[in-house]
Amino acid sequence: MSGQHQGAGGGRPTLLLVDDMVSNLDLLRSILADQDWAISVALSGQQAIDLMPRLRPDLILMDVVMPEMDGFETCRRIKALDVGADVPVIFLTAKTGEVELGFEAGGVDYLTKPLRRTEFLARLQTHLRLALLVKDMRARLLEREALAQLGDLVAEVTHEVGTPLGVGVTAASALKNAVQDLAEKLNARTLSEPDLQSFMATAQEASELLGSNLSSAAALMDDLKTNAVDLASSRARNLRLRDQVDMTVRSLRPKLKQRLIDIHNRVPEDLQLQTQPGLLAKILRNLILNSLIHGFAQDERGEIDISARKLDDERFELIYRDTGRGIAPELHEEVLKRFFTTRPDAGGSGLGLDIIATACEQLGGQFKLESALGEGVEFRFDLPLVMGVRNQAEDS
Repeated sequence: MSGQHQGAGGGRPTLLLVDDMVSNLDLLRSILADQDWAISVALSGQQAIDLMPRLRPDLILMDVVMPEMDGFETCRRIKALDVGADVPVIFLTAKTGEVELGFEAGGVDYLTKPLRRTEFLARLQTHLRLALLVKDMRARLLEREALAQLGDLVAEVTHEVGTPLGVGVTAASALKNAVQDLAEKLNARTLSEPDLQSFMATAQEASELLGSNLSSAAALMDDLKTNAVDLASSRARNLRLRDQVDMTVRSLRPKLKQRLIDIHNRVPEDLQLQTQPGLLAKILRNLILNSLIHGFAQDERGEIDISARKLDDERFELIYRDTGRGIAPELHEEVLKRFFTTRPDAGGSGLGLDIIATACEQLGGQFKLESALGEGVEFRFDLPLVMGVRNQAEDS
């Protein structure tokens, strides 16, 4: 019997075996030899924890009895990581009296040694199938949310483009009427110097209005094109962070127009990146939308401050602050969980911070939240200046 499941990236599912005994690992490998799974190993709990950001396994088989850090503590620490929260952990042990401890630590199953091959593989396949299903559903939800944001962006820009185009149509109509009036007077040989001066003034005003408003419409459409391509593309490109912030804020202008919120872009002019702009846009856009929905009342004045600084030659820090109502410390962990929202009646989906966390993770970064009630929020993102290709775990 061969496993036919696919991992999150469309390839083979990845299993992480954690055991300090090489003989136990060899036995597990022999049992799993005919399964189409990528197998990696860790010889200690700390090694397993260190592997998580790079490996991103779909399932973990964890020995309980290990020196320095046992399987239960290792599981607890893995579950505290963003990349480990959803990964199922199955405990392996010769003891039978610690089942409850395993489940309390975050495990999904508990298998006792010696292992019965048929039962062992059947339970692994069941948990793996469930884990991949959950991961696929999460990816689809995030993709749907991203497409919804792209749809909102198109609607907002389309609405925004309507104003300069409307002014342009009015100016063109006025210019057309003025030309017709000029032509009639010229044909009737009644054209006077004041008529010509009036026409020149109308033509000048109309041409200026046409030029400025068509330029505004063209700029908005350029922003829409760039944003749409960036949101849909997984390619990294060179960009100035300050320009990316400006463009993201412009894309939200229809939502900001009715609000009393001032956004300050304090990013240095010379901060250059090589990264995926669509992921950065997702982070910035969702931060601003979260502030508008959760941070400020509809008629409340407030400020959003976006700044950045280089940490070293390889990384930079993006800092986002608002002066809104803030988040109580006891809710900090809750708000980072998907589907959690304090404002379901105001359009909160509970996916905003999950999208931010996922985009940050895809960029190769991490972030911290600091906030208290009445003191606004502060997000600090530690991100690479040059986005590297994510390391793929090799079969070991």
